[in-house]
Amino acid sequence: MSGPGPRHFSKAPSAVTRLYSNRDRSFDRGVLPTELLTRDADAPVQQAAQPADRYSPDSEAIQSILPEYRALYERFFVGPVAGARAPVPDDLALRSANLKASAFFLDATLAGICRIKPGDWKPEFSGARANAHEFALVFLVEFGREPAPAEPGAQWILGSNADWTDLRCAELAVVLSGYIRALGWSATGQVGEGAVNIESLAQRAGLVVAREGVLRAPMIERGFRLGVVTTDFPIAIDLPLSATSGLDWPNEDARQGKMGTRPGWAESRLAGRPLHMGRYPMETIKRVDEPTTLILRDEIKRVPKRAEFFNRALAGDLGERARKERSRFAVKHPLAWAMTPLIRNLVPLQGTREPLASDLCLPSAFNDAKANTDAIKALGYFLGADLVGICEAEPWMYYSHDETEGLPIDTYHRYAVVMLIDQGFETMEGASGDDWISGAQ
Repeated sequence: MSGPGPRHFSKAPSAVTRLYSNRDRSFDRGVLPTELLTRDADAPVQQAAQPADRYSPDSEAIQSILPEYRALYERFFVGPVAGARAPVPDDLALRSANLKASAFFLDATLAGICRIKPGDWKPEFSGARANAHEFALVFLVEFGREPAPAEPGAQWILGSNADWTDLRCAELAVVLSGYIRALGWSATGQVGEGAVNIESLAQRAGLVVAREGVLRAPMIERGFRLGVVTTDFPIAIDLPLSATSGLDWPNEDARQGKMGTRPGWAESRLAGRPLHMGRYPMETIKRVDEPTTLILRDEIKRVPKRAEFFNRALAGDLGERARKERSRFAVKHPLAWAMTPLIRNLVPLQGTREPLASDLCLPSAFNDAKANTDAIKALGYFLGADLVGICEAEPWMYYSHDETEGLPIDTYHRYAVVMLIDQGFETMEGASGDDWISGAQ
């Protein structure tokens, strides 16, 4: 079957993600049927570069604001190791499966593990640090879907895919290395130029092959970037892909997604849909001028942020035990704990950038409200949101005072961009209820 699939599909191609259920597919195996690919322990490792952007960035592209976030992330590639080691399984395969599942939970496209050889370390990083880490968890993040050059958001997006995906890899490197350190083993994250040759490790971990000096990943049409976590945590390794491994889908069953994986036609069906419309057919949903929930605007009283029960607990209003538990209850799971450095340090960056002089007098190109809306939605979807909507930020939607000093909060913006990100049904379905994974979600 070479077409997009059977005739019973919805008319909206964006609504289609798979034909076959992934209920019976173990989460650690990922969204692509890589288990069908030919492996070879003796496959040669070749010198090759990671894929690059197809476009040069515009002066308005988001590429220009990414370095400050990258610098923040890199501060947390290393960190303190827990004083006691967690009671992890002795089975190295189970350990590896857990780390891969954690990478997929964070939206990695592929993940693999290899042993680090002495030649993988760059000369300037030889010595004690190089000898301490024997294993590498390598992950691949696929480039985001881009708009066509004339579509909404193109000026902001095109030319930023490699840098943006590197930033996503840096996020995963921070969280996954922090997770291992929270379990009691040493781990260091890396993206781009660093202590080890990521391109070589990715080949030996079975994620990619080299073709004409560029790394390619089977079944992935768009480009990608790589990240790695080196560690002394003993884990089971994967085999490299065969040097003759093809880049296409292994067979027709794989292309159709019979293993509960992403089908080969999914991306091509989305390719004809403008990015700003998203992958879900929200344009088919009936719209009304006012929310169907009754809102008595004149009767709504703005409340201080301090009045939230979580904040009241943190302030001690609900007793000492609630105050103590409030600071740790959502991060009891070590994966959630590994996310806290980024979350806490990203908050101060919100709203701190001063407007550029050119922002204060917008050019005529930004006078079209519909075009502005479409561009913002395209950017939101490019950055990974599942749904993006825009509404008026009415005064009653704001808190009246902040939670620390009780200072008044002004109703400072007329509009709000609202983004929804899928929390991950499969992970919650696999939870025990006692493992605190909801905090990590």
